[in-house]
Amino acid sequence: MKQLISDIFDCFKTAPEGHKIFRGIYHEGKAVYTYIPSEEDERHIFDGDFKIRYQYGGGKYAEANGAYKNDMKQGHWEFLRHGFTTSRSLSADFVDGQMEGTLNCMYLKKGINKENYSKFQLTVHEGKITGEVKGILDDEEIPADFREDPNLVNKLEIILDEVVSVLLSLAPRGHIRPVFSC
Repeated sequence: MKQLISDIFDCFKTAPEGHKIFRGIYHEGKAVYTYIPSEEDERHIFDGDFKIRYQYGGGKYAEANGAYKNDMKQGHWEFLRHGFTTSRSLSADFVDGQMEGTLNCMYLKKGINKENYSKFQLTVHEGKITGEVKGILDDEEIPADFREDPNLVNKLEIILDEVVSVLLSLAPRGHIRPVFSC
């Protein structure tokens, strides 16, 4: 129902002057986005709201929702990918295409005999994790002194890198790929 209401509102959206709105198939997903037409080449400039949803069948799907400014991710973005054995979500703020500020990450992987769940919040500044990391990593509370445990730091960086790389690919342009380090 929520998706249907969102689709109805997207139909009535109008573009600012000098912009156009695309509604249709983009990179095998159903998309609605605002762009500035480019006459020099075929690559238009994303500038405004962007929403895409991929439907893979069997209950698997992925979506991204945010905005671009002059072809760079800007402001708040939400990413989600739900599969049979793995679900990932990411909520992050972007400044000129770079993640900056609070980042919320969730990762769930289901196996035959085990389920790993991670959900944490952290702050990113210039691609580095700053301050506290709060939440759960592989079903265990992240301790305040996690930076003192190289295995824990490595595990956090690997999960964060996997979630971010998979989810950023849903809206493939306009970001600087972060290299996370504690």
